[in-house]
Amino acid sequence: MYHRHGESKTRLYRTWTNMRFRCNDTHDCHYKYYGAKGVKVCKEWDDFTVFKDWALANGYDKNAPFGVCTIDRIDVDGNYEPSNCRWVDAKTQIHNRGRIHTKNMWTINGKTMNAAEWSRYYNLSLPYVMYRVKKKGMTPYEALTTPKFAQGRPKNSEVIQNDK
Repeated sequence: MYHRHGESKTRLYRTWTNMRFRCNDTHDCHYKYYGAKGVKVCKEWDDFTVFKDWALANGYDKNAPFGVCTIDRIDVDGNYEPSNCRWVDAKTQIHNRGRIHTKNMWTINGKTMNAAEWSRYYNLSLPYVMYRVKKKGMTPYEALTTPKFAQGRPKNSEVIQNDK
């Protein structure tokens, strides 16, 4: 590795080296989730200055608080490369994990998001929505839009009280 750029102690440089270790170093604790699964870093990013130029042109903020500006692969099965990476906060990155992302992509009214994003959009818990889909046989749209007690007893606020 070259240190001619004078940035070996920066957060961006650590991001770059950690990304490369995850994909290339069999002794790295995260290798089994990246390199062992075939995830690679594109050849052009072997040069830190090329990676840095891409990062700065695509939303990297060196002054962002920890966890607010992290590198994320849009397609979790794809490689680290300019067309497949973005800078997002840690929460967005967590919800882009392969388990959620690739198995539960739903398109509703022309918009596609993963199950976790739809659950947040409709202000419902992900386990509740997935229970409705997997155990109750509802479509994703039904699971997200059917009122919680539509199939059972109504909530107290939904009980209609007769006038005298």
